[in-house]
Amino acid sequence: MSTAAHKIPRDWHTRIVRVHLAGCGGNGCHLLMGLCQLQKALQGLGHPGLQVTAFDPDTVSEANLGRQLFTEGDLGQNKALALIHRLNIAFGLDWSAIPLAYRPHQSWPDLLISCVDSKQARAGIHDRIQHGRLHYWIDLGNGADYGQVVLGQAGASRKRLANVADLYPEMLEGYENDAPSCSLAEALSHQELFINRTLTAFALHLVWYMFRRGEIRVAGCFLNLKEMTTLPIPLRLPERQKPKRKRSRTNHARSVHELMGD
Repeated sequence: MSTAAHKIPRDWHTRIVRVHLAGCGGNGCHLLMGLCQLQKALQGLGHPGLQVTAFDPDTVSEANLGRQLFTEGDLGQNKALALIHRLNIAFGLDWSAIPLAYRPHQSWPDLLISCVDSKQARAGIHDRIQHGRLHYWIDLGNGADYGQVVLGQAGASRKRLANVADLYPEMLEGYENDAPSCSLAEALSHQELFINRTLTAFALHLVWYMFRRGEIRVAGCFLNLKEMTTLPIPLRLPERQKPKRKRSRTNHARSVHELMGD
């Protein structure tokens, strides 16, 4: 069941909003840069801004240079620590980095953004947050030239927006070989150079809209960079919360199928 609009809690406009970022690789590094821009814009409008904590257990390798926002000087360093240290100095921030896989740290976030590179990692995040305090969850995932941004809510609440696990459980099921590439050339053979930057722009716009308009009207989008097309994802409730009246999803499913080029 689609909803016309979802209102963001009013206190988001008057207090610091806690953001957890899970993954600082292809999508996560661009998300962090965008969150810095969003921070300055919010403060320019009189908002106290964001408090971001970034999580990532991985270190920077040669294959990350060029496609991700790292330099030769970052080689061997933890991704989250390297990025947060640089951004704190450049933008005068006091954000935090945890060099570990994601789990709620000290307190629950208001917004979790997951940028992990496998179904197993996404499923692990869902297992850790599904029974916690209610919060927003934006999940990003991509292939070579396509991807999706899915916004919902997670936590032990009977009245929440459907999240990626509710809408697309296949994105959490099965095994993926997420072995790292050995070189930049190999990495670019697996993914187009600007798929991450393009996809994160849509995610950042969702976050900006939550603050600027105080509501959201879509739950994200599917992106096909090869065909230069996008398809919005409607806001939905989880299946168990929907009214018994059945509505066909055939047209939407077919559109997604065609968009992804399958």
